[in-house]
Amino acid sequence: SVKRSAADGLIYFLFDSAFELFFIGNNSALFIELQGLLERFCLNKACEFIAVDNIAQVILQDSFSKKTLNDVAEYFKIISLWADEDVRFAKKLTHIRNGIAHKN
Repeated sequence: SVKRSAADGLIYFLFDSAFELFFIGNNSALFIELQGLLERFCLNKACEFIAVDNIAQVILQDSFSKKTLNDVAEYFKIISLWADEDVRFAKKLTHIRNGIAHKN
């Protein structure tokens, strides 16, 4: 279907590094890559949800540039997009990612 083809193209474009890391067995870097993709997607979507126009969206994206998945998870909970379980998952995922990235 058209949606499947669009999804395949998007996945190929966004996950090319992730696929390479998976196939060479570099699971630590793969975990960091996937968490980063999720974080960036959530930050972009949060700005889209909040913005009233394109100018506001640009300003929000600039102000959200230093935010993390932990921060955005709380925002998604406030607007009832995510449940407590989703927020816990995002925080655990970020905790594991930080442990790998900082070798803790």
